[in-house]
Parts: sequence; C-alpha cells; structure tokens
Amino acid sequence: DGTELDSLVTQLIRLPDTTSTAPPLAVGLIVEQRETPSIALDGGTFLAPQATDHLLTSLRILDDFSSVPLTTLPSASTLIDLTLSRPEFDQAGFAALRPGPTRQTLASTYAPIALGSWLADDLSAEADDQFAAGTDTLTRRLGTEPDHHVALIDPSIDTAALDLLHSRGTTSVIIPSDQLLPSIDVTRTPAPTLGFDVRTTTGSRLHALAADSGVSARLLPGDDSDPVTAAHTALADLALIRLSNTGTARGLAVIVPGSTPSATLQILLRALAGRDGAAAGTVGTPLLSPVTVDDLFAVTDVNTTYDTTGAVAVVQKFRSEESSSLGAYPGALRGTRRSIESVLSMVPDAPYLAGSAVHRSLASGDRSLTDDQRAGVLASADGAVRSITGEIIMTPEQVVTLTSRSGKVPLNIENRLQVPARVHVTLRSAKLDFPEGEEFDQVLAPGTTTRVDAQVTTRASGAFPLDVSVTTADQAVAVTSARFTVRSTAVSGIGLVLSIGAGLFLLVWWIRHFRTSRRASELVDTGSGDREDRSEDPEAETPPSAEAADDYAPDIDPTLEDQ
Repeated sequence: DGTELDSLVTQLIRLPDTTSTAPPLAVGLIVEQRETPSIALDGGTFLAPQATDHLLTSLRILDDFSSVPLTTLPSASTLIDLTLSRPEFDQAGFAALRPGPTRQTLASTYAPIALGSWLADDLSAEADDQFAAGTDTLTRRLGTEPDHHVALIDPSIDTAALDLLHSRGTTSVIIPSDQLLPSIDVTRTPAPTLGFDVRTTTGSRLHALAADSGVSARLLPGDDSDPVTAAHTALADLALIRLSNTGTARGLAVIVPGSTPSATLQILLRALAGRDGAAAGTVGTPLLSPVTVDDLFAVTDVNTTYDTTGAVAVVQKFRSEESSSLGAYPGALRGTRRSIESVLSMVPDAPYLAGSAVHRSLASGDRSLTDDQRAGVLASADGAVRSITGEIIMTPEQVVTLTSRSGKVPLNIENRLQVPARVHVTLRSAKLDFPEGEEFDQVLAPGTTTRVDAQVTTRASGAFPLDVSVTTADQAVAVTSARFTVRSTAVSGIGLVLSIGAGLFLLVWWIRHFRTSRRASELVDTGSGDREDRSEDPEAETPPSAEAADDYAPDIDPTLEDQ
C-alpha cells in the first residue's frame, strides 16, 4: 500500500570506459595474521578454538586467491600457538604466507609489543631478541627469510623506536593515516596517495606511504555490521579515492587487521581478483591495482618540494602514543631470560627442550595482555625452566665413613633427561679440604646416574657436614643440592704423637708408683707389728727407762762424735 518498511544504502561501482587512460590506484594490502592469545591454567598462552578456526580459514582464503598480489604480516607467536593447538598442521599449511611473485612477507617482532615503551624501560636488548626470534621463527616456518626493509608503524613507534628500526635496516615505512600530522578526519578525508619522507633523530630519511585508517576501520567486525557489506563499503571507498585522484600514479596501503571476519576478507580478495567487471557482464577499466608493498613504493609518485639542492620529497611528521612504564615486567623478563640462557648452557645440544620457556617469555610481551597476564605468562616460563632443571637430582642425605685422613666421597647425580647435561659442582665444608679443587664441571650422561668421586682430606677426626650444590654450566641457576655427613675414624699425626707421649708418661708414672708403693708397704708392715705387740702388753704404756732407751740409740762413728 506504499508504506515504507525500511531503507537500504549500498554502493554501486561504475568502472570507467575501456578507453580511459587514467592509471588505477595502486593498493597494497597488508594482511595481518595475528590472534589475541588466551591464557591457560598454567599461565601459558594458547589459541582458543574460535581463534584457531578463524586463522585457519583466513589462511585458506589467502591460498584460494594466490593470484592476488598482497603482503602478509604474520605474528610468530600466533603461528607457534597454532601449531601447538593443531599439531597436525604442518609447514605446508603456511604456503599462503610464503614469499613469492605475488606475496611479500614482512618481518616483525615475535609478538606485537609496545616498542616505544620497551625502549623507554631500557629493554632494547630484549627488543632485539624479539626481532631476532620473530625472523628466525618465520624463516623456519616459511622456508624463506621475511623482508625487514619495510616496517609498519603502529602507535607505539616513537622517534627512538624509529631510530632502532632504521639501525636494523629499515628503509621504508607504512604509516596509518590517523597518525599523520597535521591530523585529519579519517572518516571524511582519505589518506594521502603520494609518497613522502620521515626523518630519524639523526637526520636520515625513510621513504613512507600512508595506509588509509578509514578503510581499515570498515573491515573490523561490529555488533550490527554485516561482513559482506563491510567489504563492499571498503571497496567503494577505494573507488572514490581513485576517482578523485587522476593524472598521476598514486597509491596507498590498506591494513587488513587480524580480526577481520573471514567473509570480509574473501569478498575483498574476490573483487580484487576480478577488478575489470567481467564477472558482472560489463567490462571496464579497473579502478584498483593490487600490488605488494615493494611494488607500491615503486609505482607511487612522491610528493616533492624544492630546496637548494632541487626537488626533494616532502617530510611528514607523525604522532605516537606516549610511552608508559611497564612496571615490574622489565626486571622479571630479564630474570626469566637469564634463567633460560642458563638452561641452554646446560643442554646446548638440545635447545628444543627450552622451547616452551622461550616461547612463553617472548609471548609475554604481547601488548594486548594486561600487567597481571604478562606476569602470569612469565611465571609459567619460569616453571618451564624448573621442569628441566628438576630432572637433575641427588640423594638428599648421605653418610660417608673414612678410615684414613684422605678418601673419596661418592656423588651420585641422576640425569633423567634423554640428552647429556653439563653442570657445575661445588663442594663446601669447614673441616674438609679438597685436593683436586672444590669446584669442577661435569657432563652427566642421559637417562642414567653418574658417579663422581670427590677427593677429600680431613683436618681432624669426627663427623663433619659436606654441602654439595649443582648448578647450570654457567653457574647462574641452581639445579640440585645435597648434604653429606663425613665421619673420620683416623687419628691425625699430632694426635698420634700426643697419644704415644701420654702412654709413655703413664707407663713411667706407673712404674715409679709401683716401686714407691712396694717400699712403703714393707716399712708399714714392720712398724705396725711392734706397735701391735706393745698395745697388747699393759706395761707397754710405761715410758722406757734411760737404760732401755740406749738400746734403741743408733750406732755412731766415734770419729764423728765430737762433731
């Protein structure tokens, strides 16, 4: 009856006539392969089933449209989480990301980190580890090293971070239009379609192109948005940008976020694969030309100005987020990395054993994680380190008896790992000496117990504690320890001399005592008999007369009488 029920606004793209000579707009798609990690109960990261399915679908779409030139920006941490959640997913599944005639792969950090904040918190060495690990992981997964000459600028990249990128070999950058200065309304104003330069703090120039932030925003999922309509709207925006820029070779980049719905990505690539209108029955001149980022820089004209040397590229400034403190994270990260390096020194022939700890320590830097989540992931990395060192054990308490001053204490160290382990052993005791040294390195055979005889010398007899500690080869991380009780029954040289001297003294004393006692015994026996006789005679109480006393006088030599 003529009542309006609803309304619909859509986009119709009319291609120019086939006789048009205006060049198409070069479009450099940069498709991210990044998924927000989930946190497991043990603190490690993993991909939730929905994120895994989304990533696998996106990879299949990229493979289906392998003829469309584009650039990929994979996250190494996401790819590792994918292979951990889907062990059956082998290297062949990453064919869509492998560099080729229509594919360019950009290098990046292992996990998407806030680079400016890392540098502000003095994590430059750890940032280098992120770049190195990201490149190494992608090289092993894709079979080819990713391109590090082009970098994508995100809001965390400040001047210090730009200097770091330049020092690492970056010569060209892609900058989202909402970061350019002076600021523009990206919902109304398209990104610049001519090249320009940006300067480092040292004055070096980097070639730059803009990525249209408005088009990228249309690709993101919304509560009430339709993924197919989103793709067509983005295509219409690109067509309008081309129609408003004619006469020169122009180009821009479009960042396809990792969270872009699979249906949106599929419609976008299908349109770019059939951009001449043949699929719609009306052939025209293509408005868009998909290219890789390298080709985008090659075909896009540069906005120039003039100085004393002639025509030079216009220098554009860009804004970045103010760096924020990472709190306790830097110190914890350094500690975890040192522990991992120590474990690697213990099992240099099997670095894969520390793979889980390395992955978690690197993934902890993901800027999408909260402070508590970062701390939890780092703690799980430390736990992975302890699970390796925990495979080296010793008997906690042992008693060893020595019958001489010197002897050997048997140290039985069990290596439950299936690879050789290099450790450092330290002996400590206040009453024992170690003729062969109190510290030494030892290689433990895999899957068995290694006996090491420690040479010791006692300083005295008795029982003494011996503390044995086992650390990693670099002596930085404790592995295991044990306390021995060493009992010595031997007599020392000084003690022996003292014992012999004491024995001789006792012998001489006994002989003299025996002779003296015997002589005294004889005298006591004679005198006591006379006294007993007198005590029995009643008259013995009368004092003797003078005459009787003479009988008891001793004989005196007459010659001495006068003296």
